[in-house]
Amino acid sequence: GAVASFSHDFPEGVPVVLSLEDKPTRPAYPAHWQMLQEPVEDIHSILFFARAVVSSGDSMAREGAMLGVPALYVGFREMAANALLERENILFKAEPQNAAPLLAKLVDRSQPDLPTQAGLREKLLHEWVDVSSFILSRIRTLLGLPAVLARSGSHDPLGTPGSFQELKHKTTPNSLSQTLQSAPTP
Repeated sequence: GAVASFSHDFPEGVPVVLSLEDKPTRPAYPAHWQMLQEPVEDIHSILFFARAVVSSGDSMAREGAMLGVPALYVGFREMAANALLERENILFKAEPQNAAPLLAKLVDRSQPDLPTQAGLREKLLHEWVDVSSFILSRIRTLLGLPAVLARSGSHDPLGTPGSFQELKHKTTPNSLSQTLQSAPTP
């Protein structure tokens, strides 16, 4: 794979944790790399505390970047979702044959304008809309309750204490299904 093609050029002395979907390809990677035994219950904790994330899959690279960890994507897809994080200077795309020097800069934090993990996470939490909150707000509107749209950084996505109970008591599976089916589409 793409990561295996430059795995022997990874920075020296940096521990590497490997998540590998295609287990028979394990011999292509350095023997001292620690391979995870999937499924991993909390992969995001591993990502959060990593010095960098390297992936040929754009989802994993994007998730690492959203956690504020410098991420190097060596896959072939061009994704609009990735472009957002590339503009934040936290997600980087490189061809595998050119990836090792960039990875070294990400690991030692010498890449220019690299945001701090806390700073980037704070920015994303306040700028991005929480998808769960958005969906719950739409459901509230369909049920005739006041819509509340929280930003990701909000701690109460339903808006007010007890509002989940209010929503729960006002809906049954049938009433919610009927409401959603009769709702006009935006």
